[in-house]
Amino acid sequence: MINFKKYRVQDREGKYDETLTCIDRESLSNSEEMNKTNQIDFTAINDNSIGYQLLQNENYIVFDGQRYRIKQAEKDDEGYDFKRTVSATHVWFDCQYVYQYDKIKGTKKLSANDLMSFVFDQNELGNHGFTWKVSGTTDKLTFTDYGEKSGLECVNDCIEKFNLVVVADNKNITLIPMNDWQHKVNKSFRYINNTPTFTANIDTTEIQNIARVYGKANAPVTSPIGTAIGTINTMETNGAPVVDDPNKPIHTVQNLPNGTKWVMDSKVVANGETWYRVCTNGWVNEKYIVFDKNGDVQPENHIITEVTGQGTIKTSTDSLKEDTSGGKILPVGNAVGTVNTMVSGGAPVLSDPLKSNSIVNHLNNGSTWAIDYKKVVNDTTYYEVAANQWVDSQYINFDKDGSVKPEDHTITPVSGQGTVKAPEADKSSDTDSNKDGDSSDE
Repeated sequence: MINFKKYRVQDREGKYDETLTCIDRESLSNSEEMNKTNQIDFTAINDNSIGYQLLQNENYIVFDGQRYRIKQAEKDDEGYDFKRTVSATHVWFDCQYVYQYDKIKGTKKLSANDLMSFVFDQNELGNHGFTWKVSGTTDKLTFTDYGEKSGLECVNDCIEKFNLVVVADNKNITLIPMNDWQHKVNKSFRYINNTPTFTANIDTTEIQNIARVYGKANAPVTSPIGTAIGTINTMETNGAPVVDDPNKPIHTVQNLPNGTKWVMDSKVVANGETWYRVCTNGWVNEKYIVFDKNGDVQPENHIITEVTGQGTIKTSTDSLKEDTSGGKILPVGNAVGTVNTMVSGGAPVLSDPLKSNSIVNHLNNGSTWAIDYKKVVNDTTYYEVAANQWVDSQYINFDKDGSVKPEDHTITPVSGQGTVKAPEADKSSDTDSNKDGDSSDE
């Protein structure tokens, strides 16, 4: 004997609750698509039962402990009502009837918790019995004048902006990160073996690719600021947070104590805020830094303009980069190395390789760092992983995936004179000019 799961129907006032015996089981379909669809469809044959008569719009289908609101109940036979085609949607989509008319005025950083609380809990019109929970994320993004939203619009904003997935238990909505929701099932569909039918439909109706391409000159870039020195000025308990991506400042890689000084070589503007680079892949918001203390050096504003003219090109016998602590500093190209150490706390970072006690930081084992320069002090090679921050080469290797080995650059002293010219419009005038130049040289 086959035991089918029961489907029940309830009226919207809660007076009647009947088991459906009129469902054509071959027409029954339960369909669910992540964040978009969760509905039941079937055809009911008129068996003169009370349950059949209750199949009306806005009544409820109850299945597996979940309620679905009937949105379509069409009579297929005019005048006779022999059968009805029913479509019911899960009640969590009823959050579209929750509406928040107010706004959070101004531009603010808000989390998914903030959005849900504002629309569902701070709503003078009520939340229609909905409860909610955001699990596994505290990320914050920038919103301006957020509000005048329905509950469903708010949920969709959380889904889109924070990459979340809805897990609904009737009117209890839980939002969880996509990475926590996804999991491998290690199963496959095999025709005839474990599925009698298998079809694949491709619909390209809504596929559209649009790209707006910007030239390199208009692309956002990091601006050089010279060698600036700033002082951390914060009341944060753990100090000023250092993030690895100013565009999405949610991952803190370290904290800088209040009152400490740091060398900065670049800045970038992301989401309307200025960030200073204090180490490779390490950025601090300008609100935590001041440049008015003793020993501070203000950032420079570099503006590059087109220049034509004549000048003298010279290099000294020293390196291109000035060294203040002994040993020649040489470029190594765009090297990328990985920290490899068994030292407790990580590889020590020195501000001055000549002083073994000038430790300013430690790098975690396995972390990857960009390296631009090296220098040799007392037969020991040191790599620069940030401005004035050096790591002994014994702690760095270049044999991991993604590593780029250092290049050997030889600097040859050059002195001479050259001319920088703009493109000339007239080819004939260019020839005349060259002739004049040749005669004068003779």
